[in-house]
Amino acid sequence: MKATFKSDYLSLVDAAGTAMAELLYNKQALAEARLENAAMVKDVGWLSAAEVESAALRRGLKQQVEDLQAELAQERKAHQLAVKQYVDALDARSAMQVQLQAIQQQLDALRADYGALQQQREALQGHYDVLIGQCTVVRDQHSHRLPNLFTTLL
Repeated sequence: MKATFKSDYLSLVDAAGTAMAELLYNKQALAEARLENAAMVKDVGWLSAAEVESAALRRGLKQQVEDLQAELAQERKAHQLAVKQYVDALDARSAMQVQLQAIQQQLDALRADYGALQQQREALQGHYDVLIGQCTVVRDQHSHRLPNLFTTLL
């Protein structure tokens, strides 16, 4: 009995030592797990803060993109309007050049007509001067008869 007791006691002591070693191992593993847990909590906090920051940056960038797209759309409209006005101005200029050429042709024709009329006027003026001269000669030749003519008519 003493031998059984001793052997039971030794096996109990041995089992207790093994349990103590397992307990110590488990305590160390638990401490390491707690440290890893604390590091994970810290990392999760950092990742959460980074996610919040990146979401805010994403919203800011999205707003900037929308603003830039709106500005680009306005600039495109302004550019299209400027191009349309430029094309309209070129069309108006072309139309005015056509009108100017037509008016220039009319002016050239009127100048030619005016030159012809001036020559005609000069010719008529010369003819008129000749007629006036002839009338003056006739009047001067027949002026002594005219007073008699008036007295006979009265």
